Amino acid sequence: MPMSESTYDAIFGSAWHVDGTEIKDRRTYSTSAASPSGVVTPTFIGKFHFDTALAEFYMSTGLTNTDWKKVTN
Repeated sequence: MPMSESTYDAIFGSAWHVDGTEIKDRRTYSTSAASPSGVVTPTFIGKFHFDTALAEFYMSTGLTNTDWKKVTN
């Protein structure tokens, strides 16, 4: 399971010698106060997103903003 972006930053920080944005994207989940469906476009299949309002995780099954599947109840 990926970690939150704030946890990633706390552990790894920002290294001056490498652009870690691609690694960070693959190792973290995005968040918002709503479902990502129709709003968030995933950067890769299998990207996780956390809805902070309902405490639900989603996973992308494709590469469009409608390709999200809820993976928690």
